[in-house]
Parts: sequence; C-alpha cells; structure tokens
Amino acid sequence: MSTFATYVLLGAAIGIALASALGVLVMNDALQRLHYVSPTATLGALLIGAALAVEDLQLAVISKGLLIVVLLFGTNAVVAHATGRALYLRRQEPPEPAEERGP
Repeated sequence: MSTFATYVLLGAAIGIALASALGVLVMNDALQRLHYVSPTATLGALLIGAALAVEDLQLAVISKGLLIVVLLFGTNAVVAHATGRALYLRRQEPPEPAEERGP
C-alpha cells in the first residue's frame, strides 16, 4: 500500500513540474515566467518529501527529507523575490546623472 501512495505522490510532483514547465513555455514576460517556476520548488518538493516519508519510515531519512523541504521552501521565496526585484529594477529608466557643481 505504501508503494502505491509513493507512486501517487511522485506522479503528482511530476505533474506539477510538467505544468510549471508548460507555463514557463507559454508566458511571454520574464516576471510572468517567474510565477510558474515557484510551484515546482515548493509543492513538488513537499510531495517528494511526503513520498519519501511514506516509503521509508526511518526517523533519520524523514528528518533529512524534511530539512531539505524546509530549505527549499525558504530559499525559493528569497530567490523568487530577488529575481523579481532585479528584473523590475533593470526595466526602470536609469537615473539622470547629477549636474556637476562648479567650484
């Protein structure tokens, strides 16, 4: 029974990854594409961690998988925000140079 649940969880993670890849392919703008990258790192990682926990009931394996999932959740938010901000700032008009003051 646990093998079936593992396959279902992994299949859902693969489905999310494929849907995200399709979203990235279809979108025109880099900021729009950024929204489709995040589900793979968050939901996909959570489903893979759950599949790992269902398949192997050892505490050491589950704790390592949970640590990886938490790290992916945290770093994904930071990387997505930093990437979005960098894209936003790059599109802004450059500031005009300050006038030089005489002596």
